[in-house]
Amino acid sequence: MPNPYSATTNLTDHTGIFTDSAQLIRSAFLYRMIRLDDLPIRGATGADGCVVTYSGWWFWQRVKVDAQIVWSQVSWVSLSRTIEFKFPPSREGDSTLQGGIEIDFAPGLRIKRFRLSVDGHVVLDEIR
Repeated sequence: MPNPYSATTNLTDHTGIFTDSAQLIRSAFLYRMIRLDDLPIRGATGADGCVVTYSGWWFWQRVKVDAQIVWSQVSWVSLSRTIEFKFPPSREGDSTLQGGIEIDFAPGLRIKRFRLSVDGHVVLDEIR
């Protein structure tokens, strides 16, 4: 009879970017730039959608929507793995959407998994 508490067999690594409504524009060490086109908000350029930028450079984590900082934290001791923020309201005064980022780090602070969600729905899931 097999041990029900034994470790599962090794799973193959799945890499890729899984999304329906987002486009990864730029990806670098502790940096992601994502274009969201299907949001019901009007971005800084006047077009529908926006650009979400995550940066963890220089011991300072920041999330920007277009050019506006919506979340930031000094990260001298450790990086936040779960981030919650609000999208700024559009010029028409639409209600704000809730955003979230979940990050799993590999050794050397390499981002192993990066998930972006809007109002609880995952719009980008990047696995490396």
